[in-house]
Amino acid sequence: PYAGALLNTWMNAGLIQMTAVKGHYTFHQTVRNFILDRISTNAYRQLHLQAAEYYGAPFMDEARRQIYARNAGYQSEERIIWLARDLNGILGAWLRQEQDKERYQELLDLAMSWQYHLFHAGEFEAAVQIARAIVPVLHRLGLRDLAGAMLQRAISATEGYDRAAGMDDFARIQIADGHLVGALNVYEEVYKALLSHGTPLQCAHVLARSARVQQQLELWDDANNRYEQAMQIMRQEGEIPGQAACLYQLAIIQRKQDNMQQALVYSQAAKELYEKLTDDRGLASAAHEQGHILAEMRHLDGALENFAESMRLCRRLGDLACTAGNLFEIGDVLQKLGKTDMAIRSLEEAGGLYEMLGAPEHVEVLRVLEALHEKQQRMVVAVQRFKTAKRDLAN
Repeated sequence: PYAGALLNTWMNAGLIQMTAVKGHYTFHQTVRNFILDRISTNAYRQLHLQAAEYYGAPFMDEARRQIYARNAGYQSEERIIWLARDLNGILGAWLRQEQDKERYQELLDLAMSWQYHLFHAGEFEAAVQIARAIVPVLHRLGLRDLAGAMLQRAISATEGYDRAAGMDDFARIQIADGHLVGALNVYEEVYKALLSHGTPLQCAHVLARSARVQQQLELWDDANNRYEQAMQIMRQEGEIPGQAACLYQLAIIQRKQDNMQQALVYSQAAKELYEKLTDDRGLASAAHEQGHILAEMRHLDGALENFAESMRLCRRLGDLACTAGNLFEIGDVLQKLGKTDMAIRSLEEAGGLYEMLGAPEHVEVLRVLEALHEKQQRMVVAVQRFKTAKRDLAN
């Protein structure tokens, strides 16, 4: 009763106001500014830490429960904190797995408030870590400006590896939004930061990611040089998957520049590394690319063999889009080899898969099939006329 009366008194005096959440109140902005202007920096920080503790409590409690369930012995508080707020910890897992919309929004609001108060308490490393978990969610929800602003604000207060990691995430947002030049500039800053605070392998992966952006911008020579630079570091560090990925992209770049022989060398090297890694998905991509290279070199039998190899791997992986893409290319090669009936069967299967997936490629397959059927019909008519003429001559 006393609290209720006090709240009513403060409401009537205009000191507080109700929030959108029933039963929750907040100080009026003017009152809040008046109070905050008169408290010390340390007191201000402590207030934000208390608020952060409140909003982060559900995540911290679950992290503590999970860690002690696995190991009843001593566990450092640092380990619990990391698990609570990381993209690959409780925060990230809950945001990925929650199906109930109201609960999902509640978790997101808690996380954003937690991040906000940690940032204003000067806990910048923690704020970046939480931002990196939240930003992908905001981006999926279409809140791109909010996602970018949150990450940029957190990045601006950090340095070293934490700054580089946050900027790497920001570059990915730029790419997703189609801001390729902006992403390239961010990667330049990430690379410079990692030269001082990162490992050679981290530098190599950033070089490869920036090369991918240059590739999208059709800056072929720049992209080629960066992939080569990244691959050299990866070779020194024994990073085979990264080398395979660079070789695959280098094959594409050389093909785009009509350097087919060099493209073939790169694609074969990528295939061999993916085989060594027993990486079916990587091998399927490399074989598909080699199919394109050989097709452009007019080595149609070799192209057919590579597309067929890629298709078999895609079927094994259950990747329908990849399977359809290979079937389409197989149909194209068969058509060039004069095997129209076989080409039609391959393209019809590709069209069926694309239709099932609701993919726009379905329209292109129908167009090609229509042209092939017309060609086939013309051939039938021509053969019939030939047979008729031959009979007439015999008579």
